[in-house]
Amino acid sequence: MYNIEKMLKIGQDFFQKAQKCYENRCYIASLILYGATLEALLLSMCFVYPEKVRKTQVYKNRKKKTKRGGRKREIFLEFTLNELIQIAEELKWLSMDEQIEYLEKGVK
Repeated sequence: MYNIEKMLKIGQDFFQKAQKCYENRCYIASLILYGATLEALLLSMCFVYPEKVRKTQVYKNRKKKTKRGGRKREIFLEFTLNELIQIAEELKWLSMDEQIEYLEKGVK
């Protein structure tokens, strides 16, 4: 079984380090750490809601590519950050459209 609390702590640790890098003007390092933070949090969400993730198109495509037996949850560890973002968008974990609309209204 995967330890969700530990994964969330790792995500929190990445975020704190990303903030320090940003404050010290180490922008590339901060971007990498923010990406790692997002990846850790989205992967945690996959483990919390495995049934929903298995219904996504990204999961189905990954499962076709994976030609090995084993536990279904191991497929989650093979997701790329891009695939995790696609899953989050499909499951409405990230409300990107709403954020874009909000930003467009603020700019006008």
